[in-house]
Amino acid sequence: MGIIIALLGGFCIAVGDADTLNSGSNPLLGDGLALLGAWSVSFYLLLGKQAQALGLTIKNYSAIAYTTAAIVLLPSPLFFGINYFGYPTELYGYLLGMAIFSQVLGHTSFNWAVRFISPTFVTLAILFEPVTASFLGFLIFGEIPSQLVLIGALILLAGVAIAVLAQNQLNQPT
Repeated sequence: MGIIIALLGGFCIAVGDADTLNSGSNPLLGDGLALLGAWSVSFYLLLGKQAQALGLTIKNYSAIAYTTAAIVLLPSPLFFGINYFGYPTELYGYLLGMAIFSQVLGHTSFNWAVRFISPTFVTLAILFEPVTASFLGFLIFGEIPSQLVLIGALILLAGVAIAVLAQNQLNQPT
């Protein structure tokens, strides 16, 4: 039930984004890509749990997963006619920072967590991303989320809380 409520909150956030159509912006495309990303990360975490259950260490699993991702994604800019070079130096620093913090620290932490925690709960934790992104957008850029986005965030947080509390009750000795 908690997962369904959390998904309903995510849906409210997506619909709330659609109300903020700006020139040159396509929030529905972004939301669709986010949904595809959510499905992908769920599959990825399930694979990670299975690989670790079969004896692959987190270090080896991460090396295989990240190397595979790099090889698959490396030619992507060429398909879209985008150059790799000629951008401001700061951009490359930001990309390196994203690789270190998001990939190495973030994804590796999630991969490590699925060894001890259900992939469902790790995925529920990832649902905090749109809530956190909205909050950071407010703090850094002064973007005020729509009322529906705020309501969706509260519903999402309530759903995650219900799921966690229900799991805790199931795990308690009787």
